[in-house]
Amino acid sequence: MVSHNAGPYLHRAVESVWRQSERDLELVLVDNASSDGSVAELRARCGDARLRIVPLEQNLFHNGGLNHGLPHCRGEFIAIMDADDLSLPDRLARQVARLRSDSSLGGVGCAAATMDATDRITGRAFTLTGPADFHAFLRYDMPCIFPTLTVRRAVWETAGGFHPALTCVHDLHWLGRAAERHRFASLPETLFHYRQHPGATTTRKAWDMCANSSAVRLAGERRRAGRGEGLEELLALKSRWQAAGLTVGDVLVEAARLALREGWLFQAVWHARRAAQAGRSLTGLGLVIAALRAGWQARVADRPQLLRLAGLGTVRAYRLRPVP
Repeated sequence: MVSHNAGPYLHRAVESVWRQSERDLELVLVDNASSDGSVAELRARCGDARLRIVPLEQNLFHNGGLNHGLPHCRGEFIAIMDADDLSLPDRLARQVARLRSDSSLGGVGCAAATMDATDRITGRAFTLTGPADFHAFLRYDMPCIFPTLTVRRAVWETAGGFHPALTCVHDLHWLGRAAERHRFASLPETLFHYRQHPGATTTRKAWDMCANSSAVRLAGERRRAGRGEGLEELLALKSRWQAAGLTVGDVLVEAARLALREGWLFQAVWHARRAAQAGRSLTGLGLVIAALRAGWQARVADRPQLLRLAGLGTVRAYRLRPVP
């Protein structure tokens, strides 16, 4: 768990760990240079010897905090959790049981309910459960809420750390790389409460998340094709887009054009559709041809899940397998 000024949420998050039915655990808490007294208060109030705090002198953001905290973890399995979320009592026990019963899985997430700043349940987070759907969707977006994952220690060690330049969307980049070596899935049971509030990264950094996500998707295509990711080059483009005052829709248009030039047909169609949802249309014969070729490739390869990804509505509405 990485915490930076988590305030009153931190104590409740930690309490949800102590309430786990799986008792053989430790909590490694990375104090990401908090200045609100929340970690100091927790240290004073918590007498549980299973809590180990790793202090940092400066805020290294979530990616840097994870990179510093993971080497301190000693368990056979390592679970991730944000400092403002809640794990339901059977989360770890159910995930560990699934990992122990299926040695082919490198990590297991779970379904999650969304909640607001007052703990009120507001909905259900998008989650794909089957390994095939999980991996197909990962080329475009997160198939589960990242802090729901429990992963084998060996997977963390072989997949490497989180990219230092990705202060957001580092989870998509890491999981995309890890999933090329290991199978992942999610439990369909709701075992996690994921907090959404105005101070959350997804709210505060919408533009950065869009630009970083586009860079990570295109870098992933390059990597899977046996080329270098070129992520630094793509992030340099992001800096130029930001300096030019591009909107979220503009960024998606530029990403679609770049994907089209490099021959990533599904990515071109995907970004073009997202641009349209953001109020920017991208038209042209090249895109039409890309859409037709992408659809044909999916049919020829008998990959209906990719056909649906290329051809249907908003990405958050895609259901490769029915999700309650």
